[in-house]
Amino acid sequence: MESRKTSPGSAREPEPTQKPRMTEERRRRLVRAGEAVALALAAVALAVLIASCGGSDPQASTTSTTPPAEQIAENAASPGGMSAGVGKPQAQVAALPTVTAADSMPPDVSAWGPDSVLTPGAVVEISAKGSDDVVEMVLSDGIGKKQWMVYDETQDVWRTFYRVPVNGSSDRLGLSVTAKNNLSRWHRVWVFLQVELGGCGN
Repeated sequence: MESRKTSPGSAREPEPTQKPRMTEERRRRLVRAGEAVALALAAVALAVLIASCGGSDPQASTTSTTPPAEQIAENAASPGGMSAGVGKPQAQVAALPTVTAADSMPPDVSAWGPDSVLTPGAVVEISAKGSDDVVEMVLSDGIGKKQWMVYDETQDVWRTFYRVPVNGSSDRLGLSVTAKNNLSRWHRVWVFLQVELGGCGN
């Protein structure tokens, strides 16, 4: 039989192409992964820096808008069983009067006058009706005139006469009627008169 001999340099060895290609691709992946980790670390460091320089705390903001249970209990136990309002300062809540006895209440009063248009200098009658505890009534126009009202037993009303000023500058004149009882508690109401300006020879 004929045997074929081959020289050592005659055999062709496979070229090492795949292994270097895989190594290069792995290297690229490692570089990209390293860049992503570096970017993530930079973002975390930036967030920590902003928070340390006075950034807002989300948890603190959330809890600050929620009233504590103790404050809600205090508002629910306010006088009259009415809530004073969650989160409102107590100074903004108007205090309700406390009535402990019948004589602690102020008197009641209602007053009236003519509803026609009056000329300056005219004299009008002002009447008022008060509760049984009223002992005095005073009429005032706020511009210097103040006078007593007289009780009429036959009609159960208080009366007085008032002269409209001749030098008034407004066509609406307000008169106050103040009723007092024997405990110096008082109640004030208003009567408004319509005045025709320039009706006194002006």
